Amino acid sequence: MKVSISNLLFFVLCFCFIQCNVDDTAKSCEDTHAIVTIDKTYPAVHIDLDLDKKPYDFRVYDVFDNNERTVLSYYTDEEHTIQMVDLNESIFLPSIPLAKEGTNKVESVNDIIVHNKDSIFVFSGELQQIYLINGQGAVIKKIDLAKILENEKLPTYVVSNSPESKIIYWSDKKLLIFQVTYELSDSYYTPELYKHPFIGLYSLENEKLEKIGRYPESYQENETAFEDYYPIATDFKDKIVTCYGVSHHVGATNLSNQSTEFYCAKSNFLGTSFNLLQYDAPFPKRNEFYRTSGFYTKILYDKYNNCYYRLVKHDQNNKDENDKLSQYLQSKWSILVLDNQLNVVKEAIFDDKLYDFDIIAVTRNGLLISKENPFSSSNQEEVLSFDLIKI
Repeated sequence: MKVSISNLLFFVLCFCFIQCNVDDTAKSCEDTHAIVTIDKTYPAVHIDLDLDKKPYDFRVYDVFDNNERTVLSYYTDEEHTIQMVDLNESIFLPSIPLAKEGTNKVESVNDIIVHNKDSIFVFSGELQQIYLINGQGAVIKKIDLAKILENEKLPTYVVSNSPESKIIYWSDKKLLIFQVTYELSDSYYTPELYKHPFIGLYSLENEKLEKIGRYPESYQENETAFEDYYPIATDFKDKIVTCYGVSHHVGATNLSNQSTEFYCAKSNFLGTSFNLLQYDAPFPKRNEFYRTSGFYTKILYDKYNNCYYRLVKHDQNNKDENDKLSQYLQSKWSILVLDNQLNVVKEAIFDDKLYDFDIIAVTRNGLLISKENPFSSSNQEEVLSFDLIKI
C-alpha cells in the first residue's frame, strides 16, 4: 500500500503552562531496562483481511472492543464513509455512510472516536466541529468548537489529527480530550507557542472548555524539533500523560490541581541529546529530521494491563542501501513499556520495514499493529494485514 502524504506533516505546534512546578527535565535522564526482541518468529496472531476491491485508506481510524469482539473502524474520503471490520472473524461489517448535505451533513473528517457502535464522535479540523453520530450516520449532537473558542484571548483551535494525535473520550466524566494550539504571529514556527497550555478538556455536561498542560523548559529554547503533534493518553483516573517528541521525559498533568510533573522514560536506542532545529528552519531541513532522526512518536494507555506504551522511532542514515533517501517507515522502531507510575519496565525492539507504527491500538488481546509498510517484503496489495502482539 502507498504511504499517505500525511506522514510528511509531523512538525509544528506546542505550548507551555505557567505553573509553579519544578521542571525535572533539567536532570539527566538515563535508563537501563530489559530489552525484548520482536522479529518475524515472535509469537503473534496474524490477521489478513481480503479487501475484495473495498476502499482502503485508514489514516483516520479507531479500534474498540465490543463485548468479545475487536472492531476496526476507518474513514474513506472518496466514499465519505466509515468502514467497520470485525477483526476476530476478518470480515467487513455494514459501513456507516456520512451525509454530504442536509441536517446530517458531516464534513472534512480528521478523526473518529468510537465509543460504541451507536455512539461515534467525528472531528472536522477544517470546520472545528465534533459530530456525535449513531450507527446509521445520523447526527445526534454537533459541538461547534469554533464558536466556543472565538472568545479566547488568543486565537485558538483544535489540531488533533488521526493517527498522529487522536482525541480521547472519557465516558465516565463525559469529557473529550484533545490538543489545541494558537495563532500567535504571521510565523507559525515560534517559541511563544510553548508558553501556553496545549491540552483541551471539553465537558459534554456543562459544555465548557478548559486548557491545561505544559511543556518541558527545553521546549522554550530557540532550537527544538517543533513537532506538529503531542499525543496524549489517560488512565481514566486522575492524570493525562503527554508524549513529547524530543524529550526523554513524559509529562503527567493532574486533573485536580492541573500541575504537571515530568518522568524519565528514555529509550535505550536514543542518545542523550537530540538533533534539533532552529525554530525557523526551512521545510527541507524539517523533512530530513523527520526521516532520519530518532524521536518519540506516541503514547498509549493499556487499560487491560494498567500500563503505558511509548513508541520510539530510531535514527537512520539519510540514504538507504540503494543510495535513495531513507523514508520514515524504513526506520527501526521500539516500544517502551511503562507501569502505571510511569516507570520504565522494558523495551521491545522490532525488525525494521515490517510494521506501520502510526497505525497501532490497544485491544484486550494485545497490541494491534498494522503491517501496511510499503517497504516490507510481506506487504500484499488488496489485503489488510495486522499482528496482535503481547509484549
